[in-house]
Amino acid sequence: MLGDIQLRCDTSSMCAQNVDQVRQELSLFLRRKGHGAIKEVAERAGVHRNTVERFRDGGNVSLDNYDAIRRALGPEPAAADISTRECPHCGESVPAKLNGRTLLFCGNCGEPLGTECEACGHLNTDPKAMYCTVCGEPLTAEAYEAREGLDRITESEKEKAKRKAEERRQRDIERRKRGEPGL
Repeated sequence: MLGDIQLRCDTSSMCAQNVDQVRQELSLFLRRKGHGAIKEVAERAGVHRNTVERFRDGGNVSLDNYDAIRRALGPEPAAADISTRECPHCGESVPAKLNGRTLLFCGNCGEPLGTECEACGHLNTDPKAMYCTVCGEPLTAEAYEAREGLDRITESEKEKAKRKAEERRQRDIERRKRGEPGL
């Protein structure tokens, strides 16, 4: 029978404040998410979209539906990440993430747990890694130097190919002048 009780804003001032606060949260959520947000709230709450619309527009809904909508608007619980890794400096087992954030330093010794990529922000946990495992950018001075050398080699290869193409073009021009057929 509790589900049949209609929630009215005028029952008490505390109840009215709570209901108004949830309505404001719903309005902000709908504005922020845009098209399809009512359907998203309804699916999260397990109610029909008309119930969410009625509540948004100031109508009465059952106490169960009100609670469901309120819970659907609340922050989603963070997925528990219980993966751990070993600190390369002290050997202590430390969590990989805490509250959804990647840990950058060991809680036991304070040393860095890996190298954060300046380009993409990924934490590369392999202490021997010279390049980011996500974007491929250099992580160490040696890697930067190697990349620059590779760029120089690549550039010289391009210049060599251009020079050969130009030489071929010149030979073809000379053959045509002499009346020889082109290759």
